[in-house]
Amino acid sequence: MKTAFGWHLIKLEQVSGGGTASFEEVRDDIEDEIRTEVAEGQIYDLSENLANLAYEQSDSLLPAADQLGLELQTSDWFDRGSGNGIASESRVRRIAFSNDVLNQGVNSEAIELADNRIVFIRLNDRKPAVQKTLVEVRDVIVEYLKQQKGKEDNELAGVQALEDLKNSKSLDDIASEWNAEVVDYGFIGRDNNEVGANLINLAFKMAKPADDVTIDGIAQANGNYSLIELSAVISNDADDDGKRIDGLTSASAGADYQAVLRVLSSRAEVIRTALSELQ
Repeated sequence: MKTAFGWHLIKLEQVSGGGTASFEEVRDDIEDEIRTEVAEGQIYDLSENLANLAYEQSDSLLPAADQLGLELQTSDWFDRGSGNGIASESRVRRIAFSNDVLNQGVNSEAIELADNRIVFIRLNDRKPAVQKTLVEVRDVIVEYLKQQKGKEDNELAGVQALEDLKNSKSLDDIASEWNAEVVDYGFIGRDNNEVGANLINLAFKMAKPADDVTIDGIAQANGNYSLIELSAVISNDADDDGKRIDGLTSASAGADYQAVLRVLSSRAEVIRTALSELQ
């Protein structure tokens, strides 16, 4: 047997099978299978007849419905993005807004849906797109303005908090005032998945702290404002990295020590040498 992984040899050593079931034992299953096949055949024949009639008299579905004894139904109004009843089906909406149905006014082709459903549609009426009145969109506008005002207020509060942080207040003080939480991520790399990309980009643009921490802030897309306190940077200089690791080790900073190792490993080109070659 050949698969995506190559050729495989399979040895068949034994075959075991059950006994033959009696007709009475499988009668219900056979009847269900036959009914299904007959029903599917009838559906196919009916859909073929409908397709032919809908095509031959493309300006109306009434002749096809009358000849096959089917009832025509009219949907409620719907648009390209949503609808009720049969219009809740995305494929029905797509074909309803096709050039043939919407502009040419002809019957659609057969539309196959789930559960062996087949429908044909045609345009009954249409409403051109119109600008909504102020009354209709008032609530939406009010909600949008509230969100925009909230974002502006948050950004103003964030900028003020950033100034306070640079002057006298601590990050814990501001977090308490905002009823927020200070999150310490330790040392992070550019590929960190726990911190948002915008925060990582800002952190790597911030100046390297000297004697004190470096502070900055950024407005988030969701309207929040985030403050960043950068306390240390792992440099590319090997001696500085060694001193940093020694300092963390002596301070028993296990978590930060491991984080430093991960950052350095991601930057380095690692060459593995067998132990026997080193002896």
